[in-house]
Amino acid sequence: MAMTDVDAGRLVYPNSRDTDLNPVAAVSLRITAACIEYADASYGCPTPAQMHTVAFVSERRIRQAFVETYGMPPTVYFRMRALHEARLRLLSGDSRSVTTVAHDAGFHHPGRFARHYRELFGELPSQTRADGFRSGGALGDDKGSR
Repeated sequence: MAMTDVDAGRLVYPNSRDTDLNPVAAVSLRITAACIEYADASYGCPTPAQMHTVAFVSERRIRQAFVETYGMPPTVYFRMRALHEARLRLLSGDSRSVTTVAHDAGFHHPGRFARHYRELFGELPSQTRADGFRSGGALGDDKGSR
């Protein structure tokens, strides 16, 4: 599975019932799933300490599990996930400002949000927002799936 597969604006993880997984990969999948479920329930990016608490393993093992499962550490995974969620909001034609969308996605520095956004999607968040307004909020052709 590619690490940028997106399902409804969220990075998706492999099926936990996959019988081809070796035992280490299966454990990594359970660790990452616990962290992601916690993030979904708490509406945010969990801290390493929070992930340690819900996954019952060391912070180092959590990082290793994310790298094994997604090819990236948890901080990068959750940042990418937040960027995808922000993109969906910007494309929706919502009247909120880019700064508000960035803040709601967990970014407290608009400049950093714009930099990460442009690195991932190849355009500024304001351009995406304008596209969302022009299309009337139809998600249609997502430039982020290049």
